Amino acid sequence: MAEERVAAFNDHDAARFADFYADDARLEAPTFPVALAGREAIHQNEVGLLTAVPDAHVDMIGVITDGDTTALEVVLRGTHTGPLATPDGTVPPSGNTLDIAMVLVSTFGDDGRIVLERRYFDSGAMFRQFGLA
Repeated sequence: MAEERVAAFNDHDAARFADFYADDARLEAPTFPVALAGREAIHQNEVGLLTAVPDAHVDMIGVITDGDTTALEVVLRGTHTGPLATPDGTVPPSGNTLDIAMVLVSTFGDDGRIVLERRYFDSGAMFRQFGLA
């Protein structure tokens, strides 16, 4: 399933990407003031990222699965050429290149959809690459 998730993101198909998550999934990341709750919130987050970084793509480095949990290591790459919506307002395009290593730890429910995901990455590096620090 990791390959299918990466393919959905790289195809810029936010709806297909969000469909891997349960209706009531929770997504935590260092850049979120509170966890995203629900598939629709996750969908909107991906739409926002793809708007800000229209050439975004991830390279899958590796995946480890243990029971109902998967750790997916990726590198997010692209160029910040679109507006980035944040809780503090819209960040204008910086033109900066992004190169952000991430690990996504996902727990799957009985139906095979993600119920909880924790994303780990260097938020300081991300802020600098978006021109925010």
